[in-house]
Amino acid sequence: MSGYANAVREFEASVKISDHVALYDYYSLVLGYWGVEKTRQALENYQPAVERDPHFGEYKTLNDRTAEWAPFEHRAIH
Repeated sequence: MSGYANAVREFEASVKISDHVALYDYYSLVLGYWGVEKTRQALENYQPAVERDPHFGEYKTLNDRTAEWAPFEHRAIH
């Protein structure tokens, strides 16, 4: 199983435990689903993520949010 698939499984478990209350729940699912090419699920979680924290929807904050990512992570999200 790929690292992204493992991450998605963990994100889904975390979201279930928190009942979508934690700040990063939806955004984590967006990134995980995008990484495993589940675009529809990523897009379904994007709007709730932005509603929870508008910075997630701002392109200008993307560099700050991804500054510590590895090159392959940057390629996957772009």
